[in-house]
Amino acid sequence: MVVSGFKMGQKNEIKSVITFIRNYRNNWRISKRGKNLASMTTLGIDLDEILNEIYLNINWQDYVSGPEEDNHDPKIPGNIWIFGMKIEDIECYLKFQIKDNNIIFWISVHPAQYELHYPFR
Repeated sequence: MVVSGFKMGQKNEIKSVITFIRNYRNNWRISKRGKNLASMTTLGIDLDEILNEIYLNINWQDYVSGPEEDNHDPKIPGNIWIFGMKIEDIECYLKFQIKDNNIIFWISVHPAQYELHYPFR
């Protein structure tokens, strides 16, 4: 079965990824890159609060794209996923990678710079 160009199995995979990252909340790490740090000022909350908002509110319908391979040279093992959701009423771009030892590494957590397209909304 296909919905909006996506297989129903993909919807279940996305739900599984959400469950997985929630189960490993203690293994979440966030990149200290400038955009992420600046988001604290924009959103008016610190990085821990931002991650807690994600933990409490992210759902499969927030999916934008993924899984994708890392584009670094050399590649860093682990699938990359992109989601978007409102945090403090601001649409945010969320990009994370599931690394070895079940580390969930948040590469990008900042207000979206471009329109996000949500295939399941």
